Amino acid sequence: MKILLVNKFFFLNGGSEACMFDGARLLKERGHGVAFLSMAHPRNIVTDDPAYFVSHVDFNELRGPVTKARAAARMLWSREAKALMEEVIRKERPDIALLHNVYHQLSPSILSPLERHRVPALMVLHDYKMVCPVYTLFSGGRPCELCSNRRFSRCVSKRCSRGSFTGSLMAATEMTLHHRVFDAYRAVTAFISPSRFLADKLPQMGFSRPVHHIPNFIDARNLRPQPAGEERSVLYFGRLTREKGLRTLLEAVDGLPGTCHVIGDGPSACELRRMASERHLENVVFTGHLPFDELANRVRRARAVVLPSEWYENAPRSVLEAFALGKPVIGARRGGIPELIEDGVTGWTFEAGDAADLRRALVLALSNADKVEAMGRNARRSAEQRFGPDLYYERLMAICRTALEGR
Repeated sequence: MKILLVNKFFFLNGGSEACMFDGARLLKERGHGVAFLSMAHPRNIVTDDPAYFVSHVDFNELRGPVTKARAAARMLWSREAKALMEEVIRKERPDIALLHNVYHQLSPSILSPLERHRVPALMVLHDYKMVCPVYTLFSGGRPCELCSNRRFSRCVSKRCSRGSFTGSLMAATEMTLHHRVFDAYRAVTAFISPSRFLADKLPQMGFSRPVHHIPNFIDARNLRPQPAGEERSVLYFGRLTREKGLRTLLEAVDGLPGTCHVIGDGPSACELRRMASERHLENVVFTGHLPFDELANRVRRARAVVLPSEWYENAPRSVLEAFALGKPVIGARRGGIPELIEDGVTGWTFEAGDAADLRRALVLALSNADKVEAMGRNARRSAEQRFGPDLYYERLMAICRTALEGR
């Protein structure tokens, strides 16, 4: 089977890219051919597989009204991406298209050539873009579902796009055109969600298409676990943004008899460093972004990984990566996180936004070395059995076969 993988970025920008590249390796191992459609970018990886790229655009660095107008038109309907998809289909003749994050830089214009050439399109949902103009279902520091049933104007009144009226208006206009006027995603054969939470939440918000649930996978073969040793530390790694609940984490570790490492970067970095300084949190260490090998070694030395998110996390890969490295995870009971963590077996869960409840779990992790070690073994076993590549591949192929039969 020849499978075309589509994602707007062709470098490790986040979870959708990791899922695409891991999925491509798995498909090739199982004997399938792959090709890629993405966007040109200086950070793009080098591949021996066929790869096609639309021109680069950075929506955060647009200057001048003409440039902004062209970028807005591309976001709504990219003629360039549509033409490139026609070329890819003609040259590569894919049996299936597996779409990941395609919004804005590629746009749903790529779907009409797939529909015309009868190439089934499977779309993996990494966020809530099908129902939320700003992807996150998070506004004003808390989960938000005001745009349910396609009432996208709420995004404008709340200025959900970075507090900008213009940006929020553009986001609401995009959603209105794509979902209410053109029904642009009708050409998608099947939608796939990595979490049950997202698969259930979308129909609650008025999304009318069926959503299949296939959990993400992790290939643990090259991730070696090791005992934590004597170091009394916990660790967060990921983007430093408001919805990740990091202010709650800093409140919870105040005076804790152990070190909290915060690894990563993002728009909240300065605010969090200032908070730690004002509170004299000498046990909090900010490291910035780290290469994966160094990050993995930090995780191995820690007692547990912490995920204090306050938005509806979908299926965070950080949990699976921690499990593969033999570490339990302390995660907020929000979104898809509780689906991944077996409370008291592979980690602990706590009430999202509750610093006292998070502190309770942190104390358990720092004061029970033997318990943590046993939970780490359980976590590794979970990575291999619940989230291994074999089960993922079987479920994906079942959907592919159904899509091809329906064609």
